[in-house]
Amino acid sequence: MILFIQNKSNRIAATLCVLSLVTPTWTLAFFSTSVSPKLRAKASMTEASSTSGSIWDISDKTRGDDDIGHNIFDQGFFDNSNMMTNFEINHLIRPSYLDLTSHETTSEQSTRFLNIHNRFLEDDIESPMPLEGSFFQPLDCNVPDCKVNTTWMKGGFDLAAAQNNGTIVVPCGTCVWMDYQFHASNNEDELEQDGVLVLPHGLDIQGHLYFPDGYNITIRAPFILVQGRLEMHSTGKVGSDPLIKFIIGTGIEQSRQSIGFLPAHNNERVCPDEITGEPGTCDIGFRSVTVAGGTIEARGLPKTCTTWTQLYDVVLLPVPKESEQLNDRSYTKLPTLEVEHTNPYCRSHEPYVQDDFESGSAGSWTGGYGATVTVDSGVLAITKRKSIAEHGPTLDMVSFQECLVPGQEYLFSAKIRLHDPLEEDTTSTPCEVSGCLDLVFATRLPYDGKRIPTRKQENHANGLYRNNEWENFYATVTFNEEELDSKNAYQILILRGAPERYDIYMDNVTFSLPSASLVPDPEDLCGGNMVMNGDAEASEIHPYPMKALGGQLTISSWPNTGNRTFHLTQRSSDFDSLAYNLDAPNCFAKGARYQISARVYAVSEDVQVQIVIKYRIRLMDGALFSYTAAKCPPSQLSWQQCESKFSIMDTIDPSNIEEVRFWFETIGAPTVDYMVDDFVITMAKAANAGLLVPGQGIVDCWDEGAEIIITSHTTNTGDSQVRRLVNAPVPVPGTNGMVRLDLDENIIIPVTAQHDEGLFPVEVALLSRNIRFEAPKDKKDPLIGGHFMVLRTPTVVQHVEGVEFVNFGQQGYLGRYPIHIHLCKDAHSVIAKNTVRGSNQRCVVIHGSYNTTILENVAYDTFGHCFLTEDGGEIDNKFIRNLGSNTKIASRIVRERETDDSDPSTFWSANPQNEWIGNVAAGSEANGYWLELLDFVKLPSGLMDSSVGMIPKRLPLTTFANNIAHSNYRHGLKMYPHGLLPSETAIFDNFKSYKNRLDGIFFRNVVNSVVQGGIFADNRNQVDLDRGDTILMNATRIIGSTDRYREIVIAQGVASYHQDRIVGLELHQFVRDPSHKGLTVQNISFEGFHPTAISDHCALVEIDRDSNDPWTGNFNYWTTFEGVRIKNNEFAFQFDFNQALNNSFKGVYLVDLDSSMKPPSSTATGTSTVIADSDEMKAFVDLDLCTSVQDRGYLYCQDTCLRSVTFAVDPGQIQNLALRIRTTSSLNIHTYEGGQDVLVNEDPERHVRAMTNAGYLRYFTAALPKGQYTAMFVNNSTGLKHWPTFVETIFEPSLCDNSFSESDVKLEIPELEEGECTELIRNGDMEQSEHEPLYWLQQESMLAVANGRGRMGSNAITEIDQDSAYATLGQYVDVRCLTKGQTYSIQAWVYVEEGGVAISCDDTSSNCPRLGLQMTTQEDNTGASYKQSVLIVATSFVRPFVDKGWNLMQGIVTVDDSLATATRAFMFVERRRKGQSIYLDNVSMTRIEKDCSELVFNGDMSEGTTAFWDHSDGFLDLVSDTESPALMHSSRRNSFGAITQRMLTGCMKEGERYLARAKVKVLNPDGSRFECNPSRYYGDNSCPNLKLRAFFDYGQQGETSSSHPGGFVAHTDYGLTSSEWMTISDVFSATKQDEIADQSVLYIDGPGPDLVVVVDEVSISPLNMNCNQLILNGDAERSETAQFWRLTTKSDLTQIKTIVDSSGNHAFHLTEREYSIDGIQQGIDNRCLHAGSMWKVEAQMKLLSRSTGNYVACVPGETNIFKFACPSVRLLAAENAMEEHTEERFYMTNVNSTWVANEFNKFESIVVISSEIARGNDIIFALRGFDSDWDLIVDNISFSPFLE
Repeated sequence: MILFIQNKSNRIAATLCVLSLVTPTWTLAFFSTSVSPKLRAKASMTEASSTSGSIWDISDKTRGDDDIGHNIFDQGFFDNSNMMTNFEINHLIRPSYLDLTSHETTSEQSTRFLNIHNRFLEDDIESPMPLEGSFFQPLDCNVPDCKVNTTWMKGGFDLAAAQNNGTIVVPCGTCVWMDYQFHASNNEDELEQDGVLVLPHGLDIQGHLYFPDGYNITIRAPFILVQGRLEMHSTGKVGSDPLIKFIIGTGIEQSRQSIGFLPAHNNERVCPDEITGEPGTCDIGFRSVTVAGGTIEARGLPKTCTTWTQLYDVVLLPVPKESEQLNDRSYTKLPTLEVEHTNPYCRSHEPYVQDDFESGSAGSWTGGYGATVTVDSGVLAITKRKSIAEHGPTLDMVSFQECLVPGQEYLFSAKIRLHDPLEEDTTSTPCEVSGCLDLVFATRLPYDGKRIPTRKQENHANGLYRNNEWENFYATVTFNEEELDSKNAYQILILRGAPERYDIYMDNVTFSLPSASLVPDPEDLCGGNMVMNGDAEASEIHPYPMKALGGQLTISSWPNTGNRTFHLTQRSSDFDSLAYNLDAPNCFAKGARYQISARVYAVSEDVQVQIVIKYRIRLMDGALFSYTAAKCPPSQLSWQQCESKFSIMDTIDPSNIEEVRFWFETIGAPTVDYMVDDFVITMAKAANAGLLVPGQGIVDCWDEGAEIIITSHTTNTGDSQVRRLVNAPVPVPGTNGMVRLDLDENIIIPVTAQHDEGLFPVEVALLSRNIRFEAPKDKKDPLIGGHFMVLRTPTVVQHVEGVEFVNFGQQGYLGRYPIHIHLCKDAHSVIAKNTVRGSNQRCVVIHGSYNTTILENVAYDTFGHCFLTEDGGEIDNKFIRNLGSNTKIASRIVRERETDDSDPSTFWSANPQNEWIGNVAAGSEANGYWLELLDFVKLPSGLMDSSVGMIPKRLPLTTFANNIAHSNYRHGLKMYPHGLLPSETAIFDNFKSYKNRLDGIFFRNVVNSVVQGGIFADNRNQVDLDRGDTILMNATRIIGSTDRYREIVIAQGVASYHQDRIVGLELHQFVRDPSHKGLTVQNISFEGFHPTAISDHCALVEIDRDSNDPWTGNFNYWTTFEGVRIKNNEFAFQFDFNQALNNSFKGVYLVDLDSSMKPPSSTATGTSTVIADSDEMKAFVDLDLCTSVQDRGYLYCQDTCLRSVTFAVDPGQIQNLALRIRTTSSLNIHTYEGGQDVLVNEDPERHVRAMTNAGYLRYFTAALPKGQYTAMFVNNSTGLKHWPTFVETIFEPSLCDNSFSESDVKLEIPELEEGECTELIRNGDMEQSEHEPLYWLQQESMLAVANGRGRMGSNAITEIDQDSAYATLGQYVDVRCLTKGQTYSIQAWVYVEEGGVAISCDDTSSNCPRLGLQMTTQEDNTGASYKQSVLIVATSFVRPFVDKGWNLMQGIVTVDDSLATATRAFMFVERRRKGQSIYLDNVSMTRIEKDCSELVFNGDMSEGTTAFWDHSDGFLDLVSDTESPALMHSSRRNSFGAITQRMLTGCMKEGERYLARAKVKVLNPDGSRFECNPSRYYGDNSCPNLKLRAFFDYGQQGETSSSHPGGFVAHTDYGLTSSEWMTISDVFSATKQDEIADQSVLYIDGPGPDLVVVVDEVSISPLNMNCNQLILNGDAERSETAQFWRLTTKSDLTQIKTIVDSSGNHAFHLTEREYSIDGIQQGIDNRCLHAGSMWKVEAQMKLLSRSTGNYVACVPGETNIFKFACPSVRLLAAENAMEEHTEERFYMTNVNSTWVANEFNKFESIVVISSEIARGNDIIFALRGFDSDWDLIVDNISFSPFLE
C-alpha cells in the first residue's frame, strides 16, 4: 500500500523508506517531497459481495484547478479541507476495476469511477511507481513448454460461452487449441451475427490459448485478459479480410463499464484491498485487451514481409483517342448544319457573306432609310447619316436565314473606316468611349409586331478609331430560336453607334461558320492540341476562339516575319486577360497529366512583367474552382516561353465538369499590354494503371484485396491516398525485381523514384493484416474505441507482430491507447509490423518501460502523438523503420501538463536516450518529430530507480539516423521549447525533411549538436535555428524547391504555402551564452533557390525575420561558412539581411572562410565577410573590397576579417545614449546608437516591458577590422560624454585570422565630477516625467508613472501586470562611485495595494517588501562568466508604521571588495503577494560622509524613527517615554533575537579603544520590570549585551571571527538605577578584523524569549588614549551603576553595587562572593604599558564579613588568603581576548600601614610591567584574592604612572 502523511499545512512530507508490515508482500512507502493541492477528490465507496470479486464505485466529488509544479509530488491531489481515505488513495493508485461477472454496475456509476480515475491519472499519479510487490509476474502454475491437452470444443468453452454464465477462463496450467465450430444459439436476445464466437462476459486467459496458423475466426468480447499466454499465428499472404479477428466491445451499454479482475495465483496481492489487505481487484478499463503478467505472441504476417516501401514509378495508360475517351461525355460545340437547302449559302463551311464590293454593287447591304449608300473603288460607303441607331451598314439576312442554327457560333469580320469630313487629323478619335461601333441584330416578331434589336458581338477590334484610318472589326454571333423564326417579318444585321457626322466605309466583310481549323477533330479530341487557333494564324482579323476578359483583343503581325499573335491592349486590371474556353471535359480524368505551353511578350519598357496562366473548372452544379497552370518567366519587351504540367485535383469528379476556362493574368501590371502566341494544351500522360515498387518482401505477402496507402506527396497532410489491390503483385520483367500493384482506382500521380534523383519518393504501405483487433464505433462517442495494454509486467517478453488495430484508443482517457507498454520497466519486448489505423488516441506508447523494440509498424489516420515515450524516464527503446501518416489534432487532451496532443507529432519523446532509425513521419497536422525534453521525469516513471536525478534535456542523444519527415503542417523535426543541452555532442545523422509547411528542422534552445548529412527541401525554412548554439552543420544538402515539387504545385493546383519566401537557413538573434561557439556550416550545398512558380522570394541564408529580442539591435550569432557549394549560382540569393535591417538589427555579419558563398560577380578567395548594408557595418571596412547586393541588404567584402566588441550598459539609460568609436590612427569616427530601440512586433505593451526590464541590458556592438580604436559613450543629442552607470565589455572570439586584439580597443571612462556620487538614485522623486518611468527598471512586471499617487500627492512609480511575488522595481547605480569603504544610506518610501485598495503589510515574511542590492561581476571579457550576489539591506519598515499608508524602508551599505569590483549594481525593492502592487516614492541612495566620532547611526532615536535599525527576530517598534523615543523589541522567540544595525565601517583601527554604551531595560510581556542578571549573557534571566561581528563580502564568505569572545563588546552594568533603565558600558579594543571588515554589524540581544527589550542612547565612539589614568570610573561617580566594571567570574550570586554615603560620595560594593577569586575587573589600555614601566595602583577599601555583619581587617603584605591576605592587583594579558591570559600578581606595598576595619584604608601597590604583559593586546586589571566571606567596598581606584 502507499501511505501518505499530511502535516498541518496539508503538505505531504516524508523520507523514502520501506518497512515490512503484516505480510512480506506489503510495503509502506514515504515520498520525500511536498504536494501542492491539485485534485480535490473525496471518494465514496460501495461494496457488493460476490463469489469472484467486488465492485467499487469511486466518484469524483470536487476538483481543484491549482497550478501544478513539476517536482515529484508537487503535482499532488490533496485539498486543504478534503483528505482522501487510505482506501481511496489505494484505489486511485491501484485502480480497482469493475468485474462484470459479479455485479451489474450502472453506466452512471461507471462514468463516475472513470471520472475520478482519470482525474487521478491526470495528476501524474496514474500509478506512482509501484514497489516490487505491485508488478505482475508469470503465473507459477503454468509450465514453460505447454503441450496441448485440450481444444476449445473439447474443453467445453463453447458451451460455457453459450450459457452466458460469466467470464470464460482458460485455466492456469491448461493448454487450449482453438477449434471453435459455430453452434446456432437458442438465446432470443442474441445480438450477434452467425459465425461469430460471442463471449459476452469477456475472456480471461490464465493458461495457454493457441490459434494455429491459418485458422479463421471472429471473436466478439467486451475484454480480453491475458494472465497466461495468448499465441496466434497467421503467416499467410494478406488479402482483404483478416483470418483472426477480435471485436472488442459488445456494442451495448456494458461496453462502457470499467473491468475489474482478481489477479490469479501468485499475483493475487498485486492489487491488495487497502482496508483488509486481502487480494483486491485491478482495473483494466473498458474495451480492453490487457496483458497482466502473461505473454502475448502474435504473428500475423509472413516472416519476410515488408510492411512499407518507397514508390519506384507509376504505370500509365497511353494517351487516348476518341475511341478511348476518358469518360462518356460528348463534345457538343462542333459546327453542324441542321437543315439542307439548295441555297448556295447553305453549303457547309463556306461563308454565308463574303463581300469585297469589287463588283461595284452593294448587294444585300443598305444604309438605313435616309442615308446615302454608294460603292466606290470596291468600298461600301454610308454617308449623309442622320441617325446613330438607324444609319449604318445594314445586311438583309433573308438569303441565308434558313441556314442558321440556334446556339451555333458564327464569325463576323470586316474592315471599317470612320471619316469626319470636317477633320483631317488622322490621330483624332471619333468616339469618346471604346466600342463606338456595335453589331446589332434586329427582327420584328410576327405575333405582336415588336421590333427586337440585339447587340451581337462578343468581341470586337480596337474600339478607339482614328479618323479616316482603316481598322479591323470582328464579332462572334449566336442566335436563339425566336430570333430565327421564319415567320418574323425580317432579320437584319446593322453596324451602328458612330456619331451622325461620321461617314462609314466598309470592305472585306465575312459572315460564316468557324472553319474546320478552329474546331477539334472529332476523331482525336484528346490526342493533340486541345487549343484551337493557339498560334493566331487562322484569321488576320478574328481571334476566335480566343476571347478578351476586359481590354481589347486584336490580331497583330510581327514585323519582318509576318507571324500573327494575339495582342491584348487597353487593360485596366491584372484580370483583364486573354481567355480560352476548353469545351472538351471528356479529356479530363483523375491521374492524367496535361502539358501546357505558350509564348508571352509584355509590351513594357520600364519593368519586368510576370504573366501566369490560370484555369477555372466549372461543374454542372455551378461550383467554381480556380488554379494556376503555369507561371511564365518575367518579360520586358521580350518573348518568354511558358511550360508546365498540371493535373486536376483528386476531389473533382471529371464526369461532372461542364467547362474549363484558361486565361493569361498579369501580376502587379494592370495596364501593361501583352501578346500571346503558340498556346498549346496536350495530354502528357493518361491515367495510371498501377504502381511499381521493389518486390522484396511484397510478392509473398501482399495479396489481392489488401488495402494500401500512398503517402502524401505535397505539403498537404491529407493528400495520402488509400487504395485496394485488385490483383496479387505482378513481377515486371526487366525491372530489377520490381512488381506492379494494380489498384482499384486511379491516383493522383505522386513523387516517385523517377523524380528528383529518386530522393523524395512517397511511401507505399500495407494497411491490412491477418490478425485484427477492432472496436465497434461507439454510438454516443465516436472517439471512444478499444485499447491494448501490457500492464506492469517487467522482463516478460511480448511479441506483437502483424496485428491490425482498428478504432482503438479512447480520446481524453489517460493510458488508453492502441498499443501501450505500461510500467514494464525492463520490458525486452517487440512491437513489429503492426498497423494502427483510425486510432482515437495515439498509436504506440512506451510508458515507464525500456528496452522495447518498435519495428516497421504502420500508423494511419490517428489522433494525437503517434509513436511516443511518455514520462521522460523511458530509455534504451528502439524505434526502427516505423511509418506514420495522417497524424491528426486531438480535440481532447489527456491531462494538464501532459504533452499536448492538440499539437501532435508522429514521433514524440521526452527522453533522448532512445534510438530513432529509418522512421518516416509522412503527414502530421503539426510535426513529424518532436523531442520535448524536460528538466525532470514526470510521475510515475520519476520514481523508478533509473529516473532518480535524471534531467532528460541534458542527456546524450543515443541515435537519430536516417529518419524522414515530409508533408507535415508545421515542422519536420522540432526541438521546443526546452531544447537539448546534452553532455555529449548530439548527432542528427542523415535526416531528410521535405515538403513541410514551415521548417525542415526547428531548433530552439539546442546546443552542442551536429546536423550531419541529410537533405532539406521544399520547406518554407529548410533549417531554422532559434537559440541554437555550438551547432555544426556538415555535408548537408539544402534545396529550396525541387523540380518535381514545382510541377506538382502548378500541375495539380496544389497550394505551395511557401509563396512569400523560401529560405535555406534561418538564423535568429538571441541573448546567447558567449561560452558557446555559435554556428559552423561546413561542406553543405544549396540548390533550387531561384524565382519559381512557388515563391516570390528566395534566400540561402536569412537573418532574424521575426525578432523577439528587443534589447539588442545587434547580431551576435557567430556564424562561419566553409566549403559551401551553390548549384546554378546565377542569382545573388545567397543572403538576405533585409528582415534584420527592418528589425533594426544593423550589425549583422557572417564569415565566409573560403569565399565559397560569394555572389556570382565576385572573384573573392580566402576569408571574406558578409556585412549588413548599414552605416554601422560600413564605417571602418574598406568598401573597395566589397560587392553590394542592395536589394538583399548586404555587402560581400573579400579579404576582410571582422571581430565584434560589445558594450553592455544600463537599460534604464537615456534613449539617446550612443557609443562613439574612433580609430587612433586616423580621424575615422562612427556613432553607434545601440540596441533596445526596436518596437517588437508593433506591440507597445511588450515594448514597454522589454525596454524597462533590468535583465535585458542595452548592447552596443561594433564589428571592426584590424586596427586600434578608442570608445566612449556620449549623449547623441549634445555630443557630450555620458557615463551609463556601468559598462561591461565583451569580445567576440576571433572567427578568422588577422583580427584586432583585445588591447586594441580602449574604453574611456569619464572622471567623476564633484558631488556626482552624493546621490546615486536618479529621478528618485518620480517628478522628471509625467509619463515615462525614467531610469527605473523592472523584472517580471511592467512600470508606470502613477500621477498624483505619491506621498504628498506627487508622482510615484508603480508596477502593472506583475508576474510573480518577486517582481522587482529598481535601478542601476553608478559603479564608479562604489569605492571600497564608502558608505551609503538607501531608503525608499513604499505603499502596497491590491485591486486598488491599500493593504497593510508589516512583517518580514515573503509577503512584504524588502530592499536590497544585487551585485554582478563580469569575470572574463568573453561574457561567458558572471558572479552574482544579493545583499538584503532592509526587510521591514522604519517605525513609526502607518497602517495602509506610505512607510519608509531604510538601510546602509558599506562598499566592500565584492561591491567595489562589481561591474554593475542594481538597487531594488521586491516582494509582495502575487496580484498586489508596490508604489515607490522618494527613493535615495545617499553617500554618508564619514564622521568617525560616532559609529552608530540614530543611536538616540532623535530622528523620531527607527531608521538604520533592524532586527533578526520578533517585532521592532518605536516607543516614547517622558525622556525620548526608544527602540522596543518584542515577540522574541529566543535569546538570540537581536536588534541590529550595520554600523559605519572604515573608522575602527586595530588596537584603538572604543567606548560602547547604551541604556536598556527589560520588561515582562505585561510591561512590568524584569530583574535580569548582568552575569548571565544568555538565558531566561540574562541581561542585554552589545555584540560586534565583522563580515566580508556581505556574508557571502561567512562571518570571520572578530577576536571578541562570542562577539561581546559590552554587557549590562551591575547595579540598578532609580528608574527602570539599566546601562551598558564597556571599552573594547578594535581587532584587525574590525578594521578591515566590509561590514560591521552591531547586535543587542541576550534576554530570554517573550521578554521585551527597550534600548536607547546606543553609542560606539573612539576613546582617546589617556596614559595618565588607565582606570575608568574608578571613583564610582559616573552613574548609579558600576559602569566599565565586570566580575572576575561568572557567578549568578556575586554582585557589584554602588553605594553612597551621607555626603553623597559613591563607592563600589562587591558582595555575595562565593570564591576568593571573585573580584572586579576592567580592561585597560595596553598601548600605555611598556616593558619596564612602573605604575602605581591606589584605592580606598573596606572589608565586611557577611557571616558576622562586621567590618574586618586584613593583613597588609600577607599573600595567603587563609591568613587574612588583603585584596591584590592582578594583571592578565593575552594576544587577544579569545586566548588564555597570563596572570601576574601585585600586592600591597604599604605593608607598614595599619588596617582600620571600619574605615577606608589606602591600598597602594607598585606595578612594574614585564615584557610578557607588555606584549599583550588584551590586558585586564583585577582586584581579587581575599577571603570569600568578605565583601569589598572600594573607591577611588587608580592606575597611574609611578613617579619616583
